[in-house]
Amino acid sequence: MTQPPRGASILRSRTPPDARGVQLSAWLARRFTYLDELSWRAEIAAGRVERNGVVATADEILGAA
Repeated sequence: MTQPPRGASILRSRTPPDARGVQLSAWLARRFTYLDELSWRAEIAAGRVERNGVVATADEILGAA
């Protein structure tokens, strides 16, 4: 995992069983409602979202943790 810039937040979350088959960007918008899905897609595209220590893509399909 890369180090975030000073002052940046690190959010960690496990995906629940009902997230299986959901796109990452859609799930993030449901879980962290302060950004809509389009904004989460922008965060992901900018490389600011990692999944299991790897930079994520917005269209990744989730499985249950």
